[in-house]
Amino acid sequence: MLILLATLTLALLFGGVALPRMWVAPPAFWAHSVLALGVMSLITAAMQHFVPVLCRGRGPGPWLRRLPWMMLAAAVLAVAVLGGWLAWGWIVPAALLAIAGALLMLRWMFTAARAALGGPHPGLAWYVAAMACLAAGLAAALLMPLLPAWHGFLRAFHVHINLYGSPPSAPCRCSCPRWKTGPIPGRARGCAPISNGPRAAASSWHVARRRVCPG
Repeated sequence: MLILLATLTLALLFGGVALPRMWVAPPAFWAHSVLALGVMSLITAAMQHFVPVLCRGRGPGPWLRRLPWMMLAAAVLAVAVLGGWLAWGWIVPAALLAIAGALLMLRWMFTAARAALGGPHPGLAWYVAAMACLAAGLAAALLMPLLPAWHGFLRAFHVHINLYGSPPSAPCRCSCPRWKTGPIPGRARGCAPISNGPRAAASSWHVARRRVCPG
């Protein structure tokens, strides 16, 4: 699935650069053709691949593995609205569908974090924050047709919060000097603090979230 979605995203990226020269459409249409149709579903699939690595646990179940296609369906609806093929009100079901997908992903990530062997890798907090930002941006899109007087504010929030919802495509290797990747006695390899001698990785999700290395 990852290879297929990555290929689709690259094709949409090239199309978003070349096609505006031949076909006139609103800028939002081209932006969502790449970011919603391509990137949103690709990031969802990538998270499903890497979250089990960060948690040293099981992958998603067979139904959750279909979630990137649900996000893709929501994106198709949104792009159809922005392209003028559907009425503006269809943004509401598109946003609701994508919000449901984001909330399911968040629930799965928190469940995986609680079941993580030896505590989750601190990098999981980046994925949780990214999906939460995506859900917030989708909530703003949901409200646009319902609160037309707030359209400008909601649109600006939707654009800017989604910039924060762009996580790394793979688990980061912490460059902070407090952390190194190495064997932990009695545990799988992971990110462990090296100050004051070797210690075990964070044993709770709360501590893991506070220890994400800046920058």
